[in-house]
Amino acid sequence: MPIQVKHAFETESPFLNQMGINPVFNFLHTFTEFDLNYLPDNEVVGNVQRYLGIKPEFESPIARRVTFNQPPKKYNIVLVLMESMYSGQMERFGNTLGLSPVLDSLAREGLCFDNVYTAGIHTYNGVFSTLFSLPALMQNKPTLSSESSGQLYAGLPNVLKKEGYKSVFFVTGSRDFDNFSGVFPPNGIDMMVDEERYPKKAALNNWGVGDHTMFDYSLPVVDSLAGLGSPFFALYMTVSTHSPYSVPKDIPFVPAAESARDRSYQYADWSIGRFLKMVKNKPWFSNTLFVFLADHGQVFDPVYDLDLSYHQTPLIFYAPSIITQPLSYKKVALQIDVFPTIMHFLSIPYINNTLGIDLLKESRPFAYFSSDYKLGVVNDEFFLVIDKSGKEALYKYRQRSLVNHYDRQKSLVDSMKNYTYSMLQTTQYLLRKRLAHLP
Repeated sequence: MPIQVKHAFETESPFLNQMGINPVFNFLHTFTEFDLNYLPDNEVVGNVQRYLGIKPEFESPIARRVTFNQPPKKYNIVLVLMESMYSGQMERFGNTLGLSPVLDSLAREGLCFDNVYTAGIHTYNGVFSTLFSLPALMQNKPTLSSESSGQLYAGLPNVLKKEGYKSVFFVTGSRDFDNFSGVFPPNGIDMMVDEERYPKKAALNNWGVGDHTMFDYSLPVVDSLAGLGSPFFALYMTVSTHSPYSVPKDIPFVPAAESARDRSYQYADWSIGRFLKMVKNKPWFSNTLFVFLADHGQVFDPVYDLDLSYHQTPLIFYAPSIITQPLSYKKVALQIDVFPTIMHFLSIPYINNTLGIDLLKESRPFAYFSSDYKLGVVNDEFFLVIDKSGKEALYKYRQRSLVNHYDRQKSLVDSMKNYTYSMLQTTQYLLRKRLAHLP
């Protein structure tokens, strides 16, 4: 097997990592990536500046200063990316099987956004887009692509690092999965804890240990970071709701659901609840903001070629000492909006060189997302599906209708397409011009 990107990325220098990759490999790899050419680059960038209210003042055309009217609060951040956690698995969104009592209670007690969509359908999309607030491009693997994997980004880890935060990324399996160990250390992640840290006998399946084991072994690490006297950022990537579905035998919890998949969701939810019980008496708990969302969803009862359940995610902010009034929002939102919304809680002035928005201050007319070969765009009523081949259809998704309203809503379709393609092609422009870094 020829050298792979993850084997070449062995340092914290993107330049040195790229030096290890055969240039012929890079050249040939460009033919596998989808090229967006909706409008000239200057036009799509201008559209994004208008959509997001950006007055350019930096080399990157989307970078803008964000300030707040209150003093900074350097809360610790615990961000839990939940594998395949489709929001429809929660009682809050109509599920009656009792699969997620913990998440449902957190949504009731904290701040919950009920109409949020993940950027893509793969874990690498979810982790990358959550951390760096850039959308998923069709046929692009951002942590493995020669174009995007060797860059520095202006996302959450680097902004927090600049403010003195120490960071750690916990995974249940190998840190080399999807080249995470090559991309994230240069981008503000100080430490990665993976299967090498856990007992070999604790391995649950080929994805590594169960969620509760990862949480257990994370506590001494997080305690040590808290003991340094500076704020910390802890990122968790759960995996128990990924097939093959397995539930540990040696735990004081027996899932009662009928299907193996549903039992795995019950176990994943129990693991989160157990983790929160263990940390509630920690001295750092009252100064910590917990954030829960999916990396992506799963296909459940599909209606359309691009299934919405693969993108719908809960987004829950939980912090009893910080969020004292439970709130919920119905506006359409994106996974890439997590970073600017976290910064709203922190009130730390920063430069936002991403396509994410602060959901507590701003709104979007549409949410958009990518699968490998399709694009989806939604508003409160309609769902536009665009196939790579050029096929397009517009549905009333809340009615689960298969009637195509495309010809009767041309003006709306044009607005949806212009917004989405402008965002995605601007992302492509930033990557190719290497402008996505922190100014």
